[in-house]
Amino acid sequence: MNNFGIYEKTAKNFQLRMKAPDGTDVESEIMFRPLDMPDDVRNLLSLDLTACWFNELREIAKVIFDGMLGRVGRYPPIDDGGCTWYGMFGDTNPPDTDSWFYNLFEDERPLMCPVCLNSDGGHVLYTPRTIDGRPAIPICPSCGKGEDQAVPMTAIFKQPSGLSPQAENLKNLPPGYYSNLMVGKDQGYITVYIHGKYGYVRDGKPVYPNYADHFHLVPNEKTPKELDAHPSYPLILGWDCTGNHQAMTINQRLPNGKFCTYDELYEESTDARTFLRETVKPFMWSHYTGFPWSRIFVILDPAAKKSDTNPSNAKAEAKLQEIDNVAKAYSNSWDARYGAVNRMLISQIEGTGMYQMNQRCKILHKGFLGEYRMERKQISGKDIYKDQPVKNKASDVHDALQYAAMGPSREEEDYYHHIARDHSSKISLGAHL
Repeated sequence: MNNFGIYEKTAKNFQLRMKAPDGTDVESEIMFRPLDMPDDVRNLLSLDLTACWFNELREIAKVIFDGMLGRVGRYPPIDDGGCTWYGMFGDTNPPDTDSWFYNLFEDERPLMCPVCLNSDGGHVLYTPRTIDGRPAIPICPSCGKGEDQAVPMTAIFKQPSGLSPQAENLKNLPPGYYSNLMVGKDQGYITVYIHGKYGYVRDGKPVYPNYADHFHLVPNEKTPKELDAHPSYPLILGWDCTGNHQAMTINQRLPNGKFCTYDELYEESTDARTFLRETVKPFMWSHYTGFPWSRIFVILDPAAKKSDTNPSNAKAEAKLQEIDNVAKAYSNSWDARYGAVNRMLISQIEGTGMYQMNQRCKILHKGFLGEYRMERKQISGKDIYKDQPVKNKASDVHDALQYAAMGPSREEEDYYHHIARDHSSKISLGAHL
């Protein structure tokens, strides 16, 4: 026993016993539990807790976080007076922007009404801030109170950059600690571990090293809000449809030469028919009502199957769903696919990148930052990489972007311009290399 209590090595519990400054006796049991893997949720079963603290929260699976939410607020029990406060704390290095952490603490930021109660006595939750990735105005569905009257259900404190005048804990670190830590590190590492910002720490060689957030990601200094599709020009939907997962990007090539990606769609373990019927068409009806299908062009993976009876035949399924303007990208060679996007990344128009992407395209964004990458070969002492990207979620969505950027063959494009009979005849759909 020490001045503060007893640590039970076998149970991994600490019995805290101390007096508060005002003389109050403090008794608290602190339980240490490993929660590294989703299966560790079993370690939470039957626990009755007041609160919890997660260390390195970005490494905690969402199922663990959700499971813990159901265990706090249960001690002391109601018969003994209940909790005067309960909740969850945590610390973490910044995760990337497609993590559940970012979604909860930055995008959703749930609110509750200070007045209205549900039938079970809980406070009524406000409507979401976003619907299908688009901004929405949160209000109380019961009384209509606005965001300025809501009670936040989450809070986040962001530590200042290690190089800023407000940097913390420097007195406990060696002189020049953060400056020395930057030596030999790429920008992703510096963003996360030096400046304490959301980012992606690369493992492998990024496919597109010419991508830069400040030049290609919207909003930015020149474009203060996300882009909306221009109703006078056709949409180009790139579709990677040949694997077990379905990925699509929604794009537009403008008369000034810019290529804009507005949205991305992704579904795991589904076929073309389900993807079109349950994801693509409802999304387009909700967010692109000004675009009839006659002015929407779908560019497929050239490897799409030809059999009209095969349920994964994307072109046949598109026809069944009354989507007429469907063509395959003109090539499936790596050079053509890579080049169609990379040429846009290294070109600028009117002071910004020829390629522009909305921030809500989180899978594409993470891919540009390095998740879409060439895998490092296991050769000691050398940085040698494989010649094809790692297959993952980011590669599926980037394949779809490449098909959209390439466009169909010249013959198919001329045909679709003819049947569309609108402004699309003035704009090329692809790169045609």
